[in-house]
Amino acid sequence: MSMFACATQKKETAAEPEVAATTACTTDSDGITGKRWILIEINGQPVTPTTEIVNGMEIKNAQAFMMLDATGGRVSASGGCNTMGGTFELQSAAMRIRFSQMFSTQMACINKNYDVELGQVLEMVDNYSLSADGKTLLLNRARMAPLASFVSE
Repeated sequence: MSMFACATQKKETAAEPEVAATTACTTDSDGITGKRWILIEINGQPVTPTTEIVNGMEIKNAQAFMMLDATGGRVSASGGCNTMGGTFELQSAAMRIRFSQMFSTQMACINKNYDVELGQVLEMVDNYSLSADGKTLLLNRARMAPLASFVSE
């Protein structure tokens, strides 16, 4: 089983009685880390960019996305307005993923965005599916229908 982790281990050897700290990191071999994943569906509903006219100005919402950084076990995301972040643990052999320590900015957003829904999904998911070509990522909980679908950029 391959599991994503970055951990500091303390090791004492007979030759060196002092404790030395080492950091070991492993990465996901399934190819979901290090990519920008564009949100295309959440809770069964398609995600579409919106544009509004406010005081004669065209205001577009940003593209909803997620990125997984294997080096630090960090996730960064946006539902189209606010920025989110946190940590994740990945067990690629079992296709398990868990997000934790999530946070979000709290800006006032004019357009329809998916900040709340994406934050809730990231707190709920426990596994993922990846298409054979590696271009579509589904976040799931148990055996329920996918909670969120992404395509790689």
